[in-house]
Amino acid sequence: MDLRHLPGPLTDRGVSPSSAAEQTFARQLTSLLALEVSPQLLFQPIVDLHRGTIAGYEALTRLPNTEGLATDTFLLRAARHGKRLPLEHLVCNLALASRPSLPPNCFLTINVGPEYLLSDLWLQTLAATGDLSGIVVEITEETSITNYAAVREREAQVRAHGGLVAVDDAGSGYASMQHIIELRPDFIKLDRHFVHNCHNDRTRLTMIEMIGAAADRLDAWIIAEGVEVVEELDELIRIDVPLAQGYLLGRPSPTMDSLSEDVTALLNRRSLEHRSHAMEPHMSICAICPTLNDAEAALQHFPDYPAAIIVDTCRRPTRILERHPVLGLRQIDVFMRTQSSSEPRQVLHRILAREPKQRFDPVVVINPEGECTGLVEIHRLVSMILSLDEQYSL
Repeated sequence: MDLRHLPGPLTDRGVSPSSAAEQTFARQLTSLLALEVSPQLLFQPIVDLHRGTIAGYEALTRLPNTEGLATDTFLLRAARHGKRLPLEHLVCNLALASRPSLPPNCFLTINVGPEYLLSDLWLQTLAATGDLSGIVVEITEETSITNYAAVREREAQVRAHGGLVAVDDAGSGYASMQHIIELRPDFIKLDRHFVHNCHNDRTRLTMIEMIGAAADRLDAWIIAEGVEVVEELDELIRIDVPLAQGYLLGRPSPTMDSLSEDVTALLNRRSLEHRSHAMEPHMSICAICPTLNDAEAALQHFPDYPAAIIVDTCRRPTRILERHPVLGLRQIDVFMRTQSSSEPRQVLHRILAREPKQRFDPVVVINPEGECTGLVEIHRLVSMILSLDEQYSL
């Protein structure tokens, strides 16, 4: 839901609460909160640049523009009336109610301000919704975060309910880089300021690469916002940004639309090389199990399997049980994840940057929803990269 322009606590800026205009606005706000006037939900696609498919949608909200009020003015004045949290509560629940329309294998991002996330109203939403599978809670930048520990507790609740967490507008706003460090999100949304004209501005491109490198270390996904021209898209694909959204790829729509034929053809042409060199061909056969006992049984039953991956109820990896040549079966609780569309050489660079004792631990491959899809053994990855290099040198 798009409440990014909604400010935090405000003082009156010269508009008298008793004025006729404010009384009219108060009536409009009351009608909105009572759903006598309905907000409009729109959905903008988030595109997997390597597979050329839609990975998810962002739920955006357009509030009614009555009496000539611009939307941002409406939101600002709602905050002055002390109705910001009830308004955000309303819009959040409208967005969550749209989840049945979500296509298979897609996620839905909903924008949630820090104050709302820490409020009792959010707890009501969480209790009423229960399962958050397929939902990404996008923490917006309109107000600062003063208590990261409290926000991390709410993050843990989101993940316990099957949801994921994103940080919005990385690179702008209230210390967003600190948000990334403190909150360890699953998705990092790159501010459109860096995407705009990135093909002509090396500084912007360098910043994207730096944030992308940080995201890789945190096992997070970058989503580039505001992609509007083909040249920007080309640069994002070239530097291996996995996800993007913007008018070039799809405008906000009242329905969760598919990609247009033109956009699909464009992505197919530009990302073919990336898709043909993704991680899937490098994966080893392994067992994916719900419990440690199941993993041990699987490795006993399948002696050729190098490892078993233990997953939670949302199929997200929690640990690895590896068949080690010297140590026998050993558990790996801290492990590296990589995206299924990642370029193998970039993954190898990340592997070599790990601590020496972890450098040869297997890597878990996940899809855009964070679900485990397989495992890559380091020696196998290196061998295949060398084999590809030999093929290209012939």
